Amino acid sequence: MIQMFKMLMAGTAALVIASVVLAQAPATDAAATQPKEAQAQKSVFQKMDRNGDGKVTAEEHQARLSEWFKELDKNNDGKLSPDEFEGARFVELDLNKDGTVTLEEYLVVFVGKDALAKAEGVPASDKLYSKDGGEITGVEVIGYRKSVFKAADANADGKLTPDELKASNSKEFDYLDKNKDGFVTVDEITAVTAIPVFAPKAVEQKPSVPAEK
Repeated sequence: MIQMFKMLMAGTAALVIASVVLAQAPATDAAATQPKEAQAQKSVFQKMDRNGDGKVTAEEHQARLSEWFKELDKNNDGKLSPDEFEGARFVELDLNKDGTVTLEEYLVVFVGKDALAKAEGVPASDKLYSKDGGEITGVEVIGYRKSVFKAADANADGKLTPDELKASNSKEFDYLDKNKDGFVTVDEITAVTAIPVFAPKAVEQKPSVPAEK
């Protein structure tokens, strides 16, 4: 009798476990079958474009900069240190986690996967806003980010290393830190329309001295 009772209890427990697993399975399957676009994180441009009209106004841009500041300010002291400004930027950009960031990965994060089809025909630009200065489009962001990427890619091999990106971020931090106190405040970060492209300095070519005969 005792043996039979144990068998019955084991069977009941198995049924309970099976029912729990089956009950959970549909939710897991549903998550797995969601379109990748729905699961992907929004691009920087999409975060700025609050009304989803495909354009970013100066007000939308500034509002996003304020949000970005809060995300970076991990200790909530109202100012960013160089380490906070650097944050996990490289990890976020390195989409395939291979230790480098390609231009394609860079553009996906800033403009979105859908914009890649347009990217090939968009020339690099050191300006984010057009001459009109009222709004930013995805195409303008592509051109600007191409230029920033090229400037950060110190050895011009078409991919960014952690050191290259850190050097680029350091230049941005120094530019934003207007009072040079070693920190960036929300007022400093929202006071700029766009951080300039820090093009690498041209290597000075020394005139060759003819060999003596």
